[in-house]
Amino acid sequence: MSKLDADPSLSGRKRQLNVIYFIDSSKTHTLTMSLNQFRWVLVLFLTLLLWSAASIAFVVELQSDKSSLQQRLQVALSTVFDYETRVDNVFEIAYPPQPKSSIPATEGIAEAKKPAVAPSTNVHVADKDKAAQSSAASAIAEMDQKPTALSAADNVGLGQDDEEEAIVAIGRPILVTHATTLELKFDLTTRPGVDFVEGYIFAVAEFTSDQGDKLFVGAPRDIAVSDKGVPTQPLKATSFAIKRFKQKGLKFPLIPNKTGTFTKVHIAVIGAQGQAISSYDLQVKLHIGKQGWDKGPRTGGAAKSG
Repeated sequence: MSKLDADPSLSGRKRQLNVIYFIDSSKTHTLTMSLNQFRWVLVLFLTLLLWSAASIAFVVELQSDKSSLQQRLQVALSTVFDYETRVDNVFEIAYPPQPKSSIPATEGIAEAKKPAVAPSTNVHVADKDKAAQSSAASAIAEMDQKPTALSAADNVGLGQDDEEEAIVAIGRPILVTHATTLELKFDLTTRPGVDFVEGYIFAVAEFTSDQGDKLFVGAPRDIAVSDKGVPTQPLKATSFAIKRFKQKGLKFPLIPNKTGTFTKVHIAVIGAQGQAISSYDLQVKLHIGKQGWDKGPRTGGAAKSG
């Protein structure tokens, strides 16, 4: 115990902190506060100091988490894009097509300014206008009457000049025979510089029976192919949406109680409003009898058994 604490004359005096300061040659100033007030000021100062340090650490941690989340997001987006462009029907499942009633009917004739293969590839469609649908049927019939035959054995899609003009090219068509169906597989590739394309795809197979009758089968069935091989409802075809590349497939149902030969498959790609984008004529020779598909050589096209 110090002498000051033992001095009885100082026992009743209140302890306080005096801060004496001056600026240059000015007179001195005195700042006085009790020890209790000083303790509270000191605690407040230390609290603010600790809060500032914790805030800095928290901000640094958030920035680190943000960088990590951005990297994970880039990986996830790359994975989604890879599935969308390489796995079939991913876009259709994630974004189902709108009802056909929401698509406005086209007025007049939609001309295709960039034909892919055939000299005339105009497809004219309208959902509710029968006259426009008749125009579409006539245009597709003209495509079938003047085809440019392309063999799948060449493993090429469209001609070089036409492929540069078409925004979507059809390539590597393959036919796979099954017990009750004929499956068609092919690739869709966008032209360089095209970011995104959506529309519809369909195919029409020409079938000659052993009795000499010529019949036509459409894929998908909803396009309602006429007896002249013309789809009457092309906007009910299979929808697609691609950014770069996608493998697609269609299945032709076999004609019940009919034996004969598939001689040609016509593949068509149209836009969301029915405008023609590209087409592909595949010459084949696939015969099906009462016992099933023939095992002999198939000339004029690529095919294999499923």
